[in-house]
Amino acid sequence: MQLPKHTTPDVLASYLGLSERFLRKMARDIGACRIFGNKMILLAEDVDAIMEASKCPSSSTAAAKSGTSQYPLKETDYVALRAQRKKNSQSASRRKPKQSSGSVISMDRRQA
Repeated sequence: MQLPKHTTPDVLASYLGLSERFLRKMARDIGACRIFGNKMILLAEDVDAIMEASKCPSSSTAAAKSGTSQYPLKETDYVALRAQRKKNSQSASRRKPKQSSGSVISMDRRQA
């Protein structure tokens, strides 16, 4: 029987320049670890999963997620959107001035 090659979070964190706490949390969150009591072991496939989860998305998928389009807005759409935005900003509630009660009451005690 051949034992699997493994590493520990402190060794991997040191190698990657990360905090051990961050690496442990990430491994737990994505399920890429083996836990025996209070010991965490990372196999080669766990390290691969951690590295894959930390990969930056490519620019082509980021554009699709953000809702951008390759086609520009039509001029009429732009004009309609500006008109709608202007209309909404004018209808915003404005603060009304406070009405004065008209009578002032002094709270000082007068000496007689």
